[in-house]
Amino acid sequence: MNSMEKNMDLNKEKWNAVSYCSFKQYLKSIAQKKNAQFSARIIPGAENILGVRVPMLRTAAKEIAKGDWAGFLIQAQDNTLEEVMIQGIIIGKANIKIEEVINMSIDYLPKINNWALCDCFCASLKIVAKSKDEFLPFLKACLASDEQYTIRFAVVMLLNYYVEEKYICYILETLNNIHHDSYYIRMSVAWAISVCYNKFKNETIALLMENDLDDFTFNKAIDKITDSHRVPALEKNNLKKLKRGKRVDAYD
Repeated sequence: MNSMEKNMDLNKEKWNAVSYCSFKQYLKSIAQKKNAQFSARIIPGAENILGVRVPMLRTAAKEIAKGDWAGFLIQAQDNTLEEVMIQGIIIGKANIKIEEVINMSIDYLPKINNWALCDCFCASLKIVAKSKDEFLPFLKACLASDEQYTIRFAVVMLLNYYVEEKYICYILETLNNIHHDSYYIRMSVAWAISVCYNKFKNETIALLMENDLDDFTFNKAIDKITDSHRVPALEKNNLKKLKRGKRVDAYD
């Protein structure tokens, strides 16, 4: 590696095959073997991990988004985890309208084959916070998909940007109606329920008392809620009694 690779100019007026090849070398120059090994352990399904930390990808994407980001995405390849991940981050950082975000998301979602790509993409789409109503029909369409990471994408987007009074009833009803054997979908539903609990306790308790959730998802939701330091000890004890196979009258 050399200093030029570590300090590559990413704010380009025009990306082409040659400059993208240089970008791939740049990624390799800032990769860390230990991070690659760690990521391989916690991201099942991920292949060809270089070991570039996500904050560094976000910094690079921010610079790319200042210039010919569209040209970059045209040249972009899907050969490594990092190459796919930075594409999603750029979509979130590009100065585009919500309609374009939706169209680009449609193209990007099929590339997602692990939870890390999914959740990083969701965290990058901060524009949705200002366009919730416009984006919601797209999320509803994603929830109707058969693809596990498309469904997880919708759930994580809901928990990231929609947990507020206007949407809480819709979210809880939606979570209750998700029935899928995917571990990553069920874990996302449990995670979403815990986020709802922290902001809308009474509404979420009502769901916990009467629901159609499978036992795994229900018990994981309880676990995630009770893992929070925000929940008082007595509350945690009552919630643990709700776990399947336990007493269910804790809030009577």
